[in-house]
Amino acid sequence: YSRIPTSGVVNISGSVNGWNLDSQATQNPYTWFYSNGDLTISSQANLGNKKAIIFVNGNLTISGRINISKGDGFFAAIVSGDINIDPGVSHPNQPGIEGVYLSDRTIRTGTANPSADSRLYVRGSLIAWNSIILQRDLDPSRTTNANQSSAAEYIEYAPDLILNFPPQLLRDNPVWEEIAP
Repeated sequence: YSRIPTSGVVNISGSVNGWNLDSQATQNPYTWFYSNGDLTISSQANLGNKKAIIFVNGNLTISGRINISKGDGFFAAIVSGDINIDPGVSHPNQPGIEGVYLSDRTIRTGTANPSADSRLYVRGSLIAWNSIILQRDLDPSRTTNANQSSAAEYIEYAPDLILNFPPQLLRDNPVWEEIAP
């Protein structure tokens, strides 16, 4: 958080609608959001080609899909606590969430109704310094073999996110180390 520009940070707290993120985010430069406490994204956010980064000093709950334009948009959530993804965040053939999600503690993918879990499709990265808990189960009764033919959590690598990563968050000085022959 100390690396971002001091002006232009949008303070948010509690619960924020996805459309609120849409309306405040910009294409270029990046829009920086900050929440000093737990935050819930309560509905779908279609950011398109906008670039938004959320810093949360607490836990983040994602209750709606977060989508960006492939190749143009960027979204990141950098969280000091846990990231909890609501079980309703899913889509049959499109990403439920896109972006880079970094937690200092744990990421939980969310479990739905034990009789009808839905697949979580992530286009981007999930990074947790403690653990990532994959909770979804497409066949809790073990009668249809759904878990054998489909992944309950599907994470797609998105190299365009690396290209759109904010330079303010990159390391200024590379680490060089001589290796003995």
